Amino acid sequence: MGAAADSSRTPVEVTSFVGREQQIRAGLVRLERTRLLTLLGPGGVGKTRLAARLVRALARTRVRTQVRWCSLSDVQDAPDAASVERTVAEALGAELLTEHSARRMILDRLAECDEPVLLVLDNCEHVVAAAGSLVSALLAADEQVQILVTSREALGCAGEELFDVPPLTVGGGQSEALELFEQRAKAVGVVVQAAEREAAAQLCQRLDGLPLAIELAAAGLRSQSVNEILARLDGTPADQRFRLLTGGPRHGAHPMHHSIQAVVEWSYRLCTTAEQALWTRLSVFEGGWNLAAAEAVCTGPDLPVDKVLTVITELVGKSVVIADRCDGTTRYRMLETLRQYGSAQLTDADELRRRHRDYLLAFAREAADQWFGEHELTYLRRAHSDLANLRAALAWSTATPGEEAAGLELSVSLARLRLQFYLGNSGETIDWLRDGLTAVGPDGPAELRLWAVTLAGVTALCQGDLKTADDMLTLCRAAPVDPDDIVTAALTARFVGLYAFFAQGDPRSIAALQHSVELFEQAGPGYAGERATSLLFAGLAADWYGSDEQAAELTSRYAAETKAVGANWAYAWALLACGLAVIWHGNPRDLPPIERPRKEPGDHWGLLYLIHLIAWRAAAVIKHQPTGPESDHANALRAARALGGAHRLGERYRVALSVLPPFRDANAEAERVAVQILGRTCFDETFQAAQAREYADLAALVAPDDNTDSSTADGVDNNPKASRPDAGNAEGSSWLGGGNAEGSRSGGRGSRWGELTPTEQQVALLAAQGFSDAQIARRRVCSVRTVEKHLENTRRKLLVESRHGIAQWIPTAPAAQPPLRP
Repeated sequence: MGAAADSSRTPVEVTSFVGREQQIRAGLVRLERTRLLTLLGPGGVGKTRLAARLVRALARTRVRTQVRWCSLSDVQDAPDAASVERTVAEALGAELLTEHSARRMILDRLAECDEPVLLVLDNCEHVVAAAGSLVSALLAADEQVQILVTSREALGCAGEELFDVPPLTVGGGQSEALELFEQRAKAVGVVVQAAEREAAAQLCQRLDGLPLAIELAAAGLRSQSVNEILARLDGTPADQRFRLLTGGPRHGAHPMHHSIQAVVEWSYRLCTTAEQALWTRLSVFEGGWNLAAAEAVCTGPDLPVDKVLTVITELVGKSVVIADRCDGTTRYRMLETLRQYGSAQLTDADELRRRHRDYLLAFAREAADQWFGEHELTYLRRAHSDLANLRAALAWSTATPGEEAAGLELSVSLARLRLQFYLGNSGETIDWLRDGLTAVGPDGPAELRLWAVTLAGVTALCQGDLKTADDMLTLCRAAPVDPDDIVTAALTARFVGLYAFFAQGDPRSIAALQHSVELFEQAGPGYAGERATSLLFAGLAADWYGSDEQAAELTSRYAAETKAVGANWAYAWALLACGLAVIWHGNPRDLPPIERPRKEPGDHWGLLYLIHLIAWRAAAVIKHQPTGPESDHANALRAARALGGAHRLGERYRVALSVLPPFRDANAEAERVAVQILGRTCFDETFQAAQAREYADLAALVAPDDNTDSSTADGVDNNPKASRPDAGNAEGSSWLGGGNAEGSRSGGRGSRWGELTPTEQQVALLAAQGFSDAQIARRRVCSVRTVEKHLENTRRKLLVESRHGIAQWIPTAPAAQPPLRP
């Protein structure tokens, strides 16, 4: 091909290129195995820049390959095939005689070349049919031709391989998105100061990591600060959000890239009427949705339920909707920029949000009534995945006249599910309930108000928030009482009993809580979860203030019932209550080595209570039967570390358990015993060292080899299996776990380790060898935050909480260990 083709060379970069190393490597691998690769992604995600980088990287190894670049962005909407073929022919330097000869001239031009050709077709989304027809013909006619396409929609050709282009990475210390923002800020004469970097990182997250949106926001720094742009982005309606993101280059860039709105409008115009309708309706979902939710909320006369999946699939194909697959299920989401655009197009927003709320309320009612069983974790995990939707539904209901009672019922149902303890958002749950009570007012539904008052009070007590608990107790006592209403009597008995236990340290709390259990049982099977929760509280109260027989009977009954119905998360709490019964009403040495419960997302409460239990057990072992200075010293150190760690966790979760008499007294006794062995100075130093630990390392306090008392080494056989509540049951192999955590570890070692990326495996190996985060960062030439992120991902994938836990997953075969990076 001669000089006429020079105009079709790869576009020259006039601004710096940031990140994308992983995508470039993956793209090069794909280009080695396919003749047609299509880069897919929403507008503004950087498909064109990535394609140019791939071409340049390929040129370093394929010196004989000729590259021809053809931009189709200027071809008019809804063109005929001839317009596309003429544009491609001109990019190849072909001499066109007539419009009808364009395809023939392209084929002849390619045939004249003795060397391989890489043809890049940029921006094909509006000419998919015409481009697809031409591409199929070119690939069939000449085996030396390879084609790289950028588009928001696949061409649908045989042999086409799709490559999804993600946004830039966000979050962490120095993400790709933040780096781009800082570089583009410098280009307009602004340096992002250290004090502004956190706001800049939040801004990049709010912009979904979209390069175009980030560049437009950076251009705005000429007239506003980072914090001002972020505040306007968060506080303006969707249409004004798009007006804010303008100011792209007037020259040297496609007109579409002058604003983010132009880019998104282009995608919207390329959609069919049905696709546009579903796009706008799906914008009511925040944080994603599944197919059932879309079918329940988004249907109408113009979009029957049996068409929803088809239209969602089309929107996925056009890079408007993202499909995330995990554990055999699919969940969908939109980038926030696209969701906001859809929201701005809604004409019946209130009706759609009511349907959205009603769908979530139906789920929450079912979960509240039926969680006590084998589907407990299914309900909790689903609520967790829909947390953003739940927050939006609650906010809309509270602020919309006539919808307040439904909003309060939604918050009550979530509290009955115990979502606040599963997610560790007890403060937020109290706010939901309190806001709902304010919204419905004192004349709202009496029974619903009592549910909200007692649940808010119980949650506040578990958080150590005695002020809120007192306020709710006052409201509870002032509420009208129907002597024939068993449910309201049960709710009142539970709240009053728990207040007597947690706030007053009153042994009479046991009887009140047991009475609550009996009343909920009379209320029927729809209150099985409430009965179970009351039974747990009664067992815990008996651990502190009951007789040996009471503690053993109530805690073992709760363990047996939760295990029988398959409520695994509740069963983990049952075992903790049983552990306290052993410590305070039996021989603490009979307690088996304590293992961290299998971690559920956000389940901070299990770790917090477990670390307290370790401190109390260590002190109880010393008191029960001293075994010698060495063993007592080890247990005293263990108690000091656990108390320091518990204090750190309490600060992190904003939970003040130490103000509650049962915890205050138990902690004081553990401290007294430990100080007696260690001395005040050693105790304080150990306590403060544990208190200073990073959150991710606090779980090491409950690692088995950190809490097994040293009496075994002294020749005392603890025979832990004999005292385990689930002794001999293979399904309960993790004593404080919600299932067969230990069995899954030993049985799936290779598979879980294989789920880690090579980088995560390398960082895990260094962490297991004892290197600190800073040392690993220096060895790998990266930031400490990057190391922390890799370790966070590793712990999540391996279901462990500490470096000790990571080390247990590392394969022993040397061949399985990736080489360490120098």
